[in-house]
Amino acid sequence: MFVASIVFSQTSTDPICQEGDCPVEIFNIKLNEPIQPEQYTAERTENFKQAYLVFRAIKAELQTKLDWRDKYDAFQLGGASCLRYYQLESAFGHEFLKNPEFKAFIEKDDPEGAKQMTQNGFRSSRRAANLSIRMDSNCPDQKRTAEKKGGTALSATKNEYQELGYALGYFDKDGNVIKELEQPKEYKPRDRMSKNERVERLNQKVAELPIGPEEQQQLEKAAQDLKTAAPKFEGLKNFVFAFAPLVVAFVPSPLSLLGNVGRATNLLGKLAGTLFKCPPGALLEKAKNLFGKGGKLKEKLQNLVNKSDGLLAKTNVFKKRTEQLDNSFQNSTKALESLRNNLGNLEQQKQDILGKLGDKPKKILEELEKEVAGLESEAVKFKDLLEEEVNKKNQLLEELDDLLKQKDQLEKTLSNLQGENTELEKAANDLQAAADQTQKQIEEAQEKEKELEQKIKKLDEFPSEEVISGNLKICTDELKQILGQLEPAETFQESLNAQYDKVKKRPGRLLEKVKNLKIFQNDLLQGNKGFALAGKALETLGKLSGRTNKVSSVLQLLTGKNTGIGDRLLKIDGSIGQARNLYQNRSGIIDKLKGKAADLLFQKTGIKAQWEKGDCGIDEMNQKVDDFLAKSKVFEEEIDCIDLKDLQKKLQEIKGEQTELAPEIEELEKTLEEAAKEQEQIQQETEALEELAKEQQQLQQQLGDDVNLDPVQPEEWAESFDVKRDYWEAVFHPDDEVVEGYKGRYFQVRLKDADKNVKLLFGPGEYFIERGDFRDTYGSVIGVFVTEALNAMRKADR
Repeated sequence: MFVASIVFSQTSTDPICQEGDCPVEIFNIKLNEPIQPEQYTAERTENFKQAYLVFRAIKAELQTKLDWRDKYDAFQLGGASCLRYYQLESAFGHEFLKNPEFKAFIEKDDPEGAKQMTQNGFRSSRRAANLSIRMDSNCPDQKRTAEKKGGTALSATKNEYQELGYALGYFDKDGNVIKELEQPKEYKPRDRMSKNERVERLNQKVAELPIGPEEQQQLEKAAQDLKTAAPKFEGLKNFVFAFAPLVVAFVPSPLSLLGNVGRATNLLGKLAGTLFKCPPGALLEKAKNLFGKGGKLKEKLQNLVNKSDGLLAKTNVFKKRTEQLDNSFQNSTKALESLRNNLGNLEQQKQDILGKLGDKPKKILEELEKEVAGLESEAVKFKDLLEEEVNKKNQLLEELDDLLKQKDQLEKTLSNLQGENTELEKAANDLQAAADQTQKQIEEAQEKEKELEQKIKKLDEFPSEEVISGNLKICTDELKQILGQLEPAETFQESLNAQYDKVKKRPGRLLEKVKNLKIFQNDLLQGNKGFALAGKALETLGKLSGRTNKVSSVLQLLTGKNTGIGDRLLKIDGSIGQARNLYQNRSGIIDKLKGKAADLLFQKTGIKAQWEKGDCGIDEMNQKVDDFLAKSKVFEEEIDCIDLKDLQKKLQEIKGEQTELAPEIEELEKTLEEAAKEQEQIQQETEALEELAKEQQQLQQQLGDDVNLDPVQPEEWAESFDVKRDYWEAVFHPDDEVVEGYKGRYFQVRLKDADKNVKLLFGPGEYFIERGDFRDTYGSVIGVFVTEALNAMRKADR
């Protein structure tokens, strides 16, 4: 809202339209810049600097004129020159408010002027507005002329008035007046007053100067308000000193978490998109869900980052405002102290002038008017500065209260953000742990799939149906070969058992015969037969007893050997039974292998088809492949007929034992036969000895005791083919005179040229004949001969 509170109704001859109050040189200041530029350039700033320096000199001159100041206070300055004056001062005040470079220049070049720059700009903009309205009514042509000379439309002053008034607190943001505006004072021209009236006016002016107790009280109150607020302000500075580092230290945390979660989420995104031939169950779905959680967590963390950045920005603004408030606090304290000193000086000048005015100083009236004008200018400046400082003080305290409120809010915000950060940090750590675990699981799944792929390739190593059939045929053929070895072994074993059955009881029977023979020989030795042996017969009996003992010892050994052979035959029987069981077992296994082969080939085809389609789970497929490979390994071991080696070995052992045992049985049989013959021979010889003893006894009884019954000595037999005794004669015939027959045996033959039967023919060696046959054939006498001959020949042969 534009407010112009002063309107005067005057004619065109109104003094307000007349020049003279302000110098026309004011138009020499050329300033034609827009009020709201696109940017405050260095050129613009320089133009304002140069214009202000000229304007400041003109204003300083005018401030020394009491009548000019009276008109200024009464809003009575008129003419185009004063309109331009107002317009320029209004523009300088507005530029000071908007352009930092221009403001810095004024504060450095004219510190005192800087203090009143905004206030003076506002006053001039208000006066310009009122003067412009009055000139529009009374002398519009002069106004247009002023605009042409000045080069800037005076309508721009209205905007400056609004913005300057808002900055000084006269208006709110809507343009409404919220602080009392300056009111025009009464004005009476000097040329219409007597000297007494002029002195009276000076007294009145000095008395009305704003440098009295009211201003002193206002000044002290402002200083006391600052002093009272000092502890709060110190607490605020301490808070900023401690709080700002906490915020700075906190800000990177959510940003770091955001980065970590971003990387974990990206990783999970890649993991969720991992390609598998056999998907690892719910693992990819887990990665996908975690990826979604990571996205939501990123949003929360981004929000937290934004809030933490916002808190940092607010903290920085808060810190800057506190620092600015610190400067303002110190400046206001210094300014109030300066105003206190200034007020004392002005009070002293006031008292000095009042003293001079009390002496009715008509002669120095002109001089006093200048002094009053100067004091009035300083007093007005003091008043303006005091109001400005009071206003600053109020703003400073308002700013302090606002910052104290924000302090609590900042602390609460940081506490909330720290709590939120702690929760999100836990969630981020959990997500990272889950991502790491998922990555490890997927990598393990990938490794599993690689291993599975290698296993799948191994499926092709499983032999084809043709190969399996061929191997099974090999196994079958080998079994047939083994059967070809087993059956002969069984047959051979039967023959060995049969052979052994014939001889296994003979050692016992022979031992019984030997036992009886020993008894018989002992009876002969003891003379239990009714006659006693003596001489050569007794010696022969001793030899026969020794031979009998040897036969007994041999039979004892053969009895142990016989038992061992029986045990070994039983063991071989057991081995053959085991071999037969192994054969039947392996034969059944081969039948089972045919079924296993069909199952494995079907399983292999199904696994490969499922793999190619990708219709599989990695764990399930791994289990299937491992199961197949395990079964195929067992199958291949079985089909390789590895177990047939045991059967073959068993048969080889059986064959070896049979081969080793067969000659032992034959040897046992042969040795038993020899022992039986030896026993029989001894039996016969013992009986012959008994018979000879009986016959000798009979012959001695028949022929007398002087009959030579000694046997023929070997030398006699060797030197002659004709041996004679008192009771017998023996003639030898060469072997080549014997017809074909069993040489070395007793039998009846014919000589080639003989005309009679010869009863006995023999050659060197051992001869055996049944006793009854011998008696019936050769008679009792020849028996003695035969006995003697045999004894002699056996001895000679040995």
